[in-house]
Amino acid sequence: MPAIFINDIDLAREVFRKTDFAGRPASSYTSTLFSNDEYTDIVFADFGHKWEALRRVAHSAVQKYAASDKLMYTAADCVDYTIKTIVDREGIDKPFNPIPYIHHMLVNILSASAFNKSFEQIVL
Repeated sequence: MPAIFINDIDLAREVFRKTDFAGRPASSYTSTLFSNDEYTDIVFADFGHKWEALRRVAHSAVQKYAASDKLMYTAADCVDYTIKTIVDREGIDKPFNPIPYIHHMLVNILSASAFNKSFEQIVL
């Protein structure tokens, strides 16, 4: 995988202002788990319209709750709900695919933060 390393601070600032160097390296592992046709994660999504939309939603949610503890309580509630759902549906000490649950939990955290609405049904 080709990589570019920049060790000059002025050049680094110039590079970060341009979209020519934006993006993520292609990886079958990350594309399968985090950014595929079903799911797109802001961390692993390549630069583009979809990434910009995810960034705007995440940024508005963080701005809204940065001054209070509400984001922390919202995230804790979503995590608790997800763990309870996993135990109820999958049981304990059995292998299962956590990706749909993690995706649902992250969507609920962002949705509850940005729109004050969460989704109970997890699509497997």
